[in-house]
Amino acid sequence: MCKKKNVGRAQGGVKNTKQKQLTGWWDINEQRKFVEGLKIYGRSWKKVAGVVGTRSSSQVRSHAQKFFLNEENRRLFPRADKKISKLKKRSKPVINAIKEKKKRKLVTGPTAE
Repeated sequence: MCKKKNVGRAQGGVKNTKQKQLTGWWDINEQRKFVEGLKIYGRSWKKVAGVVGTRSSSQVRSHAQKFFLNEENRRLFPRADKKISKLKKRSKPVINAIKEKKKRKLVTGPTAE
């Protein structure tokens, strides 16, 4: 008896598909399509994955868990979210000032202190 081994499957038991499935971080377009699919199909992950196009239904389901947690945290702690955005805005000038200071030191050389 000859058994067929993983016919039509990629390594790890995942079926080969014509569409390429990505791994790692979700880009902004995938995120937009995810939210769009969520509005249309709700929690039907296969259909939402079809809208996203580059992710499997299990990847979409996993992403949804984080998405709903973040939405809940924003709802429960709105001030914390605002504080973080304010800190980011404030830190840019500080970072730029530090970079300028380093540039001046490189151009003029170390100062005698």
